[in-house]
Amino acid sequence: MAIFINDGQSNIYRSNAEIKEPNQRQVVVDRFSEWVKKQQIINRNLTQSYNMLNQLTERHDHTQKNILQKLNDFESRHTGHEKFKEQTLQRFSSINQKQMKVEDWMKQEQQAKAQLMDELRKLHDSNQQIIEELLKQDDSNEELAEQLKEIFAVQQQISEQILSYDEQQKQIVNQLENQEALIEKVARQMTNFRSILYERSHHLAEKIEDNYELTSSYVHQLLSGKENPMTFMVSKQKDDD
Repeated sequence: MAIFINDGQSNIYRSNAEIKEPNQRQVVVDRFSEWVKKQQIINRNLTQSYNMLNQLTERHDHTQKNILQKLNDFESRHTGHEKFKEQTLQRFSSINQKQMKVEDWMKQEQQAKAQLMDELRKLHDSNQQIIEELLKQDDSNEELAEQLKEIFAVQQQISEQILSYDEQQKQIVNQLENQEALIEKVARQMTNFRSILYERSHHLAEKIEDNYELTSSYVHQLLSGKENPMTFMVSKQKDDD
């Protein structure tokens, strides 16, 4: 505020000595201007908060889209797994039929032994393919679980940032926490599904190996000329059951 000089009284507010502040007893304050300045500061702070919230919302939307995309990919993989399971069951049914044919071939003359060995090799190759496909399916589920863990970490970081704002954002935070709980539930279900798939795959692989060893033992006894090979095979199957 500029110094007012009254020319009619020349000695007022004039001195050659150093003036010690404050030297005014009255101060004129423009309340409206002060209020406008404060309001501008408040508006700037609100604008910054609003922009920051918009950025967080955009990040959340982007993360949400990624989560939905991952879930859609998982659903597609799950559908593919169902088809693969169907094909696996069909293959096992075909293997059982072939094993029945093998038992019939073993009852025939010596000329069928060469065809029998070839069929056993095909059965072994088919079993190996099934085991490899089951292992690939397990690796795919582990990769998907790791991707979901990364998504959960990003989701947790966003939730912690939103919690630092005032009470007006609490409703948004609650919605995000509910959504995170739902995603964790899906992750637990996926982990359970992967464990079940691994146990079933391991059981099927052991069953295939047992059947292959049993058939090979029977063929070896048949070729070596030992007596009662069929009785031995049937007895071993009963013991395994």
